[in-house]
Amino acid sequence: MMTITEALAAIKNANTQQHQILLMRAQIIELCPKTVQALQLIDQENLTAKRRRGFSLAKIENKQFGYVYYVRYSHNGKTLPTKWCTHTCVLAEAEAFALKNKERLISEYTASHNNALLLIKKFYEKDSQYLQADVKRNRPLCEKHRDSYNRVIKNKFIPYLTEKKY
Repeated sequence: MMTITEALAAIKNANTQQHQILLMRAQIIELCPKTVQALQLIDQENLTAKRRRGFSLAKIENKQFGYVYYVRYSHNGKTLPTKWCTHTCVLAEAEAFALKNKERLISEYTASHNNALLLIKKFYEKDSQYLQADVKRNRPLCEKHRDSYNRVIKNKFIPYLTEKKY
């Protein structure tokens, strides 16, 4: 068994090493031609430039079809945290679905997300309908705590979310 320094010295000796590498390469090609072809195909796929489409597709298991493609979109340079089912196990159909429904799904998501920000802003306001529900359940929030929570939401949490563009 060689030590690390001996192994490094053997690697640095390029003349003998190059000859051995060529012999090993020829033996591998001779013994496993199908594996070498498969590796060359994978290498070729990885070398081709990828085109940006604004979405990514993922295969997820499905009891009925075996697997189904789900689409995840990117918007303003960020990937949206939700994914939508394309209802197909055919890649071309999934890409067509993703392209056709991109604008609609992103606009629906951003609209519902903006509604969530409005809900957060209004939650701890005075006479909030959300706090009234707690009063009806006999769990009222005292005015001091409500005001404190409201200030934290408006002065810290909402500016943080808008800065991070959530």
